[in-house]
Amino acid sequence: MVHLRTSKAVMEQETRKKIPNENWNGTFKASETLQDQETRRKSNSLQMMQTRISETAQNREMRLECQRNITSSSRMAIWKTRKMPPTPTTHQ
Repeated sequence: MVHLRTSKAVMEQETRKKIPNENWNGTFKASETLQDQETRRKSNSLQMMQTRISETAQNREMRLECQRNITSSSRMAIWKTRKMPPTPTTHQ
């Protein structure tokens, strides 16, 4: 397997010398095997899923932090209303 990768890398280097830089990407992609394309697609898909999971985790952390702040604020408001002396009501 390692030998195969090495020989493939050598072939790519030799091919790259023959092809101008602006055409290299298109030529290389055209010569990709179906297995290489499938591997690349799976890798890209995995990266996208990892990004979504990371964003979801960050959103969850932000949501939990907001809930903690709201809970803390609510407790403080309840505590203040319990500690405040009753306000006199004026009758007319």
